[in-house]
This record gives sequence, C-alpha cells and structure tokens, in this order.
Amino acid sequence: MVNVEGRDHHRARTTESSYFYFSDELIEEILIRVPAKSLVGFKCVSKRWRFLISNTKFLNKFRTRHKSLPPLVTGFFFNYGYGKVKFHGYTNERKQADVTIDANLSSILGHVYVFAAHNGLLLCKQMAQVNNFWYEKSNYLVCNLFTKQWMALPELRFRSHNYTARLFCYDLVDSNRLELGFKVVYIGYHNRDVGQMFIYSSETREWEESRIAHGLGYVYHRYVTLLDESIYMYRHNYTKLRIYNLRKEIFRFLELPTYDDFQNWDNALLGESVGSVCYARTSRTRIVVWVLVGGEKWTLKHNVNCQRLVRYEFPKKSAWDKTRLFPLAFDMLNQERILLNVNGNTVLYDMNLKKAELINNLDSEPLDSVIPYSLPAWVPCLKMT
Repeated sequence: MVNVEGRDHHRARTTESSYFYFSDELIEEILIRVPAKSLVGFKCVSKRWRFLISNTKFLNKFRTRHKSLPPLVTGFFFNYGYGKVKFHGYTNERKQADVTIDANLSSILGHVYVFAAHNGLLLCKQMAQVNNFWYEKSNYLVCNLFTKQWMALPELRFRSHNYTARLFCYDLVDSNRLELGFKVVYIGYHNRDVGQMFIYSSETREWEESRIAHGLGYVYHRYVTLLDESIYMYRHNYTKLRIYNLRKEIFRFLELPTYDDFQNWDNALLGESVGSVCYARTSRTRIVVWVLVGGEKWTLKHNVNCQRLVRYEFPKKSAWDKTRLFPLAFDMLNQERILLNVNGNTVLYDMNLKKAELINNLDSEPLDSVIPYSLPAWVPCLKMT
C-alpha cells in the first residue's frame, strides 16, 4: 500500500525547501517581467514577496522596464508656522511633477501642519487661529490624499512643548485588498535629558507607553527617522546613533561615521532614501553623506566640494553674512539628491552631477520644517474599521 499522506508531506517539504532556495535577486528578476496588475496581486503571496515588491529600488527598476507606467513622484512638504503647507514635487525622470497635493490636503483638512509621511500617508494636525495666533489642535490625523480618507487618532494625554512624531506604514498581512496598517511614534520631553515614548497602533486603536519610558535624551526632530519598525535617533555632537526596535522594544547603539576635522562641521541630517538610513554632515563648503548598509555598516556615498555652489551660484547677499550650507532633507527616491539651504536659498542639489535647482515657488515667510514625501507605486486604502 502506498502511503499517500507521507508522499504528499514529502512533496510539500520539497516544494517549500525549493521555494526558499531562490535568492531575492532571482525572484526580483522574475517579478520585474510580469504585468503591473499581476504584480500587485503577488504582494499577497507572502511577507517576503510583499517586502520585495514594495522595495523602492525594485519599483524604480520595474518602472524603468515598463515604460507605459506613469513615473514615480517624490517631493517635499514645506511647513510654515501659520497653518500653511506647500508641496514641491518632481518625477524620477527629473521633471517637475504637475500635482496639486497641497491643494488636495487643504481641501480635505483645511489648515494643517505635516509632521511625517510614509508610503503615501501623512501624519498631520489641524491648525486653528485665535487672535492672530496659530496653535495645533490636540488630535493627530492620518490622511490618504488620493483616496481622500483620513482618520483622527484618540487624544494623547501626555503633553510636552518639545516633542517629535513619526509615522510607519505596513501592509496588512491578512487583507485581500491593498490596505495599510500604521504606527505613530511620539517622543515627548520633560526636559533636555528625560523623555517618554508613546506608540499608537491602527490595529489596537490605542496609545501605549513604551517600556523604555525614560532615558531618552532630547533629540531634535531633524535627527529622527523611522524605517523597518526601528526608530533611529541622533543627538547633536554625540558619536553614537541610538536605534529602538518598536516590535522587540529594545535599544541598541551604532557608532557614527567620522570625517577629518569634524569640529568645523556645522550641521547634520538623519533621514531615509531608497529604503536606507542616510546621514549627512556639512561644513561651509562641503557635503559628506553616508548610507547605512545592512543595519550595521556605514558606507561613504558622497564627498562633495560645494565652493562653486555657495560662492558663485548662490552667493551671500552681503559681505557681512555668514556662508550657510544647511541640509534640509534627503530625496526619498534618489540618493544622489539632497535638499539644501544655500545662503538663504532652498536648493535641490544633485551631488553626482553637481547641478542645483532653485525652488522658487515658496513663500517668503520663515520656513518651519521640511517633510520628504513620495507617492506609492499603487495607492492603497487606509483601513478604517
């Protein structure tokens, strides 16, 4: 008698082991050749395939091969302190994008302040004006501009004047549709040395205080980024990066890269680009950028002399002004580009080609913050129930 059950079990094990034999590179080479509609469906095969298909590098390759698809759009939200937001966008083909994202946002929520963006979703707060004074309303909002969905989070009772908030989105594994779950990380500070962390989950619909409630030294919002369920925090003039895993709730430290004569380097920036953590330092005439590889090793990506940029293309307005080369944000889809403040001008700079594009449609009022943004390859729904 043939043992059918044992034979089927052996076949299943063989199939499973054969499946895991294929490398990520081989699977990507296969997936890059399928139609776009089929590719969206393949995200439901497994967590591994979801991750591969959602990877920014893979999406860039996929769109390069499939010429009929619209180009990827990326850009920046510029926050002003009076409830006004402007968006400057462009495509991965280096063309300015004709999108009215800021107008869409205003039509949905009115006056807002954008705190973070991830996978097409925005984390915002509505702004209100009383006696010519603008203030933030208490509830955070998560908004999908293209499905025009938005969700108000429950009020967080912990209040602090010094805080930062970040958004992390992920595909819902049990969903047959393209739906997103998300987490919001809030870090508030009692003083410059004691902070508390709260995490909101769209699945539990509750704020929970992190087990590591204290010991979070003050971190300026430009020095915080969230990637792959880990939050990366940098304190100015410190030599180590603090990394907190949201799922495992553990801290670890990573040595920051160094460069000769860092004492004369004025500014730093920590952010994300093409699915990797990036770290930049600037002096008055130079930009240095590193990329974190495999979560453990820093690789020098750019070391650019910017004397022509700061002295001739965008010179100081007067001889008494201090030369200013200030990093604002990384391009989320291209590690060659960075947004800079050059002697008071907002400039998108290609560090490889050494070409600068002046962003001239901004308001003359002081800029409060810049939030990088990119449209997802396919617009998912925000799970509301």
